[in-house]
Amino acid sequence: MKKTVRIIILIAFFMVLGVIGIVGGKELLHKQETVKSNATLLTMRPIPTIQVKQHNQAIQRLFPGTVKAVRQVDLSFSVSGQLRKLNAKKGIHINKGSVLASLDQRDFEHALASAKANYLKAQLTFSRMKRLHEKNIISRANFEKARADFDTAQSELKIREKALEDTVLIAPFDSIIADRHVENYEHISAHKPILSLYDMSEIEVVIQVPESLIRDYSPSEWCNIEVKFNAEKHSTFSAVLQEFQLTPDSMTGTYDITFLIRPQLTTRSKLLPGMTATVCFLINNTNNNSNNKIIIPSQATRSDNSGSTYVWVINPDGGLPHKRAIIIGNRYNQNLEVISGLKAGEFIAIAGIQSISGDQPVRPQKPGKDGLEG
Repeated sequence: MKKTVRIIILIAFFMVLGVIGIVGGKELLHKQETVKSNATLLTMRPIPTIQVKQHNQAIQRLFPGTVKAVRQVDLSFSVSGQLRKLNAKKGIHINKGSVLASLDQRDFEHALASAKANYLKAQLTFSRMKRLHEKNIISRANFEKARADFDTAQSELKIREKALEDTVLIAPFDSIIADRHVENYEHISAHKPILSLYDMSEIEVVIQVPESLIRDYSPSEWCNIEVKFNAEKHSTFSAVLQEFQLTPDSMTGTYDITFLIRPQLTTRSKLLPGMTATVCFLINNTNNNSNNKIIIPSQATRSDNSGSTYVWVINPDGGLPHKRAIIIGNRYNQNLEVISGLKAGEFIAIAGIQSISGDQPVRPQKPGKDGLEG
């Protein structure tokens, strides 16, 4: 009996050892496979990647722009004469109503005095003829001639008064003298430009945009428009759409879009036509038929010898990369719209692209890691 018990105990002991050996062997095999898998993964080159996503939110666009005055006019005299006074220096600010230039007025004053004398003479003659005509002493023809002579003299007097007024050039608005086209004491012909003025009370900024942007998004739908000037780097100004050109530039094929801003007086004094600016605005993509677009960084793309654009698609678990051709749509600053060739959820390389080849295994780089540790 005791011998039988000892045999049973020994059998149970060896069975337990067998189970332990089997479990331990499986764990060891799993650890070996894990180590082997990690070793394989470590031999793969890490590549910085991003996951492709669809975008249906507003898209930000940036364009370089050029400053323009809201009004640019050339001033001239309506009469001819010798320039006797020129109170205008290029680049200075002038106020509305300031005297900018004047002609020699002597000939105009003499002509006005003669016109006044003729007017007074015609007025007396017409008054006398009117009384005589009322008494039927003179014919109606003589009366009508006296009245015509009076009307002519009156018109001539007004013309001479206006000519004398036109010998003085007055600033029509607060402005900057942009250019001076004549010098003092020159003989000036009527309507010859004397000065060029810029009205800087409001400022226009003009940008050129490609036809694809105009085609897909009307400028009237752009929002959150802001302008930053290179001459005033620490300030950003809100702007409104002023107008947009419907005819493209014959050389570049782009369209001119004009924005209007009203900067403070201190800033206006620092801005001049021709200066550069950056215009930033948002395009609300949610109401467009082409929403849910795939947008990728431009740095992720390359072009082959045939001119086709491609990206490297990376397996998230590692493996051989896949070179895939894509079709590009609109450009958004440093990003590109992908019309076809990619789908949301895929991973693409965004750095080290020149050294990627289809026969070398790679894997996505771990966030926050560099080099092979990634």
